[in-house]
Amino acid sequence: MDGNHIVRTVMLSLKVNSEVYARLKEVEEEYKQILEDAIDYGLRNNINSFTKLKAGIYRQERAKHHSLPSHYIYTV
Repeated sequence: MDGNHIVRTVMLSLKVNSEVYARLKEVEEEYKQILEDAIDYGLRNNINSFTKLKAGIYRQERAKHHSLPSHYIYTV
């Protein structure tokens, strides 16, 4: 793997029905969108500090993804 990719793996051990699985997929997609927005914002504004990036995107992302717990946005 080259230096241009970040890979994160989350392992869950639980039984889920189709409704729970669908919700997990929704959360995954929202998290992915927040990550893409954060990367775009950081590149556009030449930001290389976690703190500045978080300060720059938090309010906008919180408004767009109000159903997610705030720590999801912070951890992106």
